Amino acid sequence: MRINHNIAALNTHRQLNSASTQQSKSMEKLASGLRINKAGDDAAGLAISEKMRGQIRGLDQASKNAQDGISLLQTAEGALNETHDILQRTRELAVQASNDTATLDDRKEIQKEVNQLLEEVDRISTQTEFNTTKLLGSSQTLKMHIGANDGQTMDIQLTAMGTANMGTGGSATVTKTIAPNFATTTGTIQIGDNTLALNEDYTGKMDKLVSDLNSAFQSSQGVTFSNNGNNITMTSNSAFSYTVTDGGTPGAAAAFGAATSGAAVAVAQSGTATGVALNTLKVDPAAVSTGGVLTQGNAETAIKAFDNAIKSVSAERSKFGAYQNRLEHTINNLSTSSENLTAAESRVRDVDYALAA
Repeated sequence: MRINHNIAALNTHRQLNSASTQQSKSMEKLASGLRINKAGDDAAGLAISEKMRGQIRGLDQASKNAQDGISLLQTAEGALNETHDILQRTRELAVQASNDTATLDDRKEIQKEVNQLLEEVDRISTQTEFNTTKLLGSSQTLKMHIGANDGQTMDIQLTAMGTANMGTGGSATVTKTIAPNFATTTGTIQIGDNTLALNEDYTGKMDKLVSDLNSAFQSSQGVTFSNNGNNITMTSNSAFSYTVTDGGTPGAAAAFGAATSGAAVAVAQSGTATGVALNTLKVDPAAVSTGGVLTQGNAETAIKAFDNAIKSVSAERSKFGAYQNRLEHTINNLSTSSENLTAAESRVRDVDYALAA
């Protein structure tokens, strides 16, 4: 018989403490709904579930990002829808002006509406924005983060959609027979049937060159040359424009001025120049506003300009539609991934009430 230690009582006390501890843990799990409430509950399981949680939240946010991307594209596409309507109207006006039943006064009134409509196209392009981001004022690339991890992005290409950016290839001939340095050689510039003979050194004389060009071609060919200090621009009443850039490279082009100083002016060698970039000849809707429907011939050219502009807007809208469809599929995929990963994380971290009770 022992009187200092009651083994049965100690065992009962230990079992009671163990049961109380287990009961406390079970109550905590039942109350929280989680099998793992602290690292001690399951150290490895906690690390795994936290990693999964990060992925799940990343997937959910990526889905929201994609939805925001769709909203952005819908904003841009809605603006271009209005631009489409405007261009359809300007084309209609050009068709009306191309009929010789319209007098000059009639065409002047038509031109007024054309000018206002084209100004609205430019206003839409410069002022359309989403969350303060300009969408159509300049060409740019926006990145949509559509994944849970770094680098999982999608590029959205936005193109400037002002009137000056909608032109497409036209044709005219600029023939050069000039050498880079006029100090030692002479040459000619031919536009249509008219030719300007170059018999002096135009280095540093851009204004003199512009004056001579206008004297030679303005009245006969309907083209006007201007100089802003860096560029010489040729604008035609037929809605054609050609920009000649200071600093041109002889060889691929002829040059006005001293090529050795870098102050040369590049000119297309001959033939047809096409495209929409700077320094190309283009049928430009913006040029129509300078008087493009005031004659029957110019109105015919304006029809082509608006056809090309409509084609450009259609291509951009089609691209936006493709982006939207892609993002919708992206959202569906992200939702599926998030759902399955959530189920896996639940098996690791959530409590099984039948076992915990």
